[in-house]
Amino acid sequence: MAIWKNLTKRIVDSVTPDWVIAFANQVINEDFMKAFAGSCALVVCADGVIEDSEVDKVKNYIQTNLKELKGYDTGVIMSHFMQYCDAISCDMNEGRARVYEALKEIKNDTQLSKHLVQICCKIGEADGCFDEQEKQIVKDICEQLNLHYRDFNL
Repeated sequence: MAIWKNLTKRIVDSVTPDWVIAFANQVINEDFMKAFAGSCALVVCADGVIEDSEVDKVKNYIQTNLKELKGYDTGVIMSHFMQYCDAISCDMNEGRARVYEALKEIKNDTQLSKHLVQICCKIGEADGCFDEQEKQIVKDICEQLNLHYRDFNL
């Protein structure tokens, strides 16, 4: 059965235009994109200073590592990220509430949730120091996603 399923997928992929696949990926993964942008913004803003190395790490993830974000323009995701950063910088509680709303949309997908937390840990380490404020934010994200923070060496 797996062979048939794989063959069918290859046939569909070969006749489906790339723009259709990209659009479908955007629709399917919009919740992850928002959760990604918001969570990364929380981590980056945790210590009150938005480091260039952290922003570069977020941009690098968008461009190279995340199949869930394929089809999205880097500028669109970075725009969401910066909007979350602005909201958090303006009012931490309000900004955090916006991010937590986005997290609700993916918390039932354990694999995506774990992947997001792993990314947040790497973003926290981007400036060479994964400090306690950043770790606490990641612990809070874990709590929102119903994950145990101890699974991530925090």
